[in-house]
Amino acid sequence: MGGYVRVFDHPYNAVTDAAGTFEIPNAPAGNYRVVYWHENVGFKGGKDGRFGAVVPLAAGPKGAMELPPTDFDVR
Repeated sequence: MGGYVRVFDHPYNAVTDAAGTFEIPNAPAGNYRVVYWHENVGFKGGKDGRFGAVVPLAAGPKGAMELPPTDFDVR
């Protein structure tokens, strides 16, 4: 049995579903950092990946956007 606890100072976080999609409702427009992590390999990009990749979220219809697929070598 395993477990994980993450503490955030904001309400914006998500876990992907089986298809790799996720939703973060009501996130305001701005620049965000998306952190890619997998339990078998850790952070994408190694220890520097713990800071995430900057992703701009522009205001738009329903505030929706789509991120391109990201390679993550899970062996």
